[in-house]
Amino acid sequence: MQTYNLSFEKIIDLGLIGVRIFIIVMMIIYVIYTVILSRRIKIMNQNLKTPYEKSFIKLSKLHMFASVAATAIAILAITL
Repeated sequence: MQTYNLSFEKIIDLGLIGVRIFIIVMMIIYVIYTVILSRRIKIMNQNLKTPYEKSFIKLSKLHMFASVAATAIAILAITL
């Protein structure tokens, strides 16, 4: 019969790897969400003309850029 040596440190390392993968996946899902939101704002502005149309577009692009930057920084911080 073979015994496995699972120490406390190995279990903690596995948990940390799982948390890192979870964070990366959630941030990638959030980037996808911001892209979809930006496209919806673009469609909304085509159908509904308002004086704030340019502001909405600028804010959606800023939001998308910030989410991509935050995701890139998080991935770099987690992998280093």
